[in-house]
Amino acid sequence: MRITNRILFTLICLAVTQIACTRHDVRTVPTGFKYPNSGLTIERKELLLLKQIAGMVVGFDGEPIDEVLVEIISLDQGKRLAAQFTNTHGRFQFKEFKDGKYKLRFTYPLFNPLQVTIEITKTGKRSEIFKIFAS
Repeated sequence: MRITNRILFTLICLAVTQIACTRHDVRTVPTGFKYPNSGLTIERKELLLLKQIAGMVVGFDGEPIDEVLVEIISLDQGKRLAAQFTNTHGRFQFKEFKDGKYKLRFTYPLFNPLQVTIEITKTGKRSEIFKIFAS
């Protein structure tokens, strides 16, 4: 029984380590990479206040979506400032951005692109769940 408990403990530790390692892993995006346009862009009208640019992308069923392209776009020039793919848990996080307003764009094959205007501020939420829909 003692050996069984030790094996179970080891398996639990391995599972927790795997989750911790994949929670915020950054998947780099090749320069200029974009998914093909999949449909009408959905634009959230309200300004979203966040402490940092971080969150999770889910589908209409609430399940996380892996490999969603998340882009940060400058409001004044419309240029892409940074991009990454969501990890296996649908999560993303950009650490290098200061307070200010930005546009987030989420794209994924066969889903309508989503655009959200955000403001980084000390009083904002820690992260947000972004829902995208199939086109």
